[in-house]
Amino acid sequence: MTMKKSDLILILLNADNCYPIKGITRFEKLIFLTQKEVLDKSNNITIKFDFGPDRFGPLSMELYDELDFLKSVGMITEESGKKYKITDKGIRFLKRKTFERVSKDMRNHISNVKETHGKEELNDLLKYVYTNYPDFTVKSEILGKVLEQ
Repeated sequence: MTMKKSDLILILLNADNCYPIKGITRFEKLIFLTQKEVLDKSNNITIKFDFGPDRFGPLSMELYDELDFLKSVGMITEESGKKYKITDKGIRFLKRKTFERVSKDMRNHISNVKETHGKEELNDLLKYVYTNYPDFTVKSEILGKVLEQ
């Protein structure tokens, strides 16, 4: 299966009735969880965002580049408060191109991550990530605060 990084972003934004993803930190953690809990368990997915530990847990600068690209071609929008939404153009692309490359089963697994964690309080999402992936918290400036909640 030839899945691209942009496919992952568009599938996540399309999931849960296109509910927007609020905040770059939330977006980053949803991509991270999708990669760890869905893509890493699939034998035929090779795309990977390069995540490393940073001040607020797992960080991938590649995500910022992909988001900028998708915004520049009109497939997603970023509203005030860093609220990310898929556009009609993004949905059309998803249906025409991405759905050919990514199986319905895989799309459902990716969607489940957003449905499970997308509307959680940010602190709860961070606590889940920090608790389950401690290797990515070694540089965190908020580790104690997140884990004591």
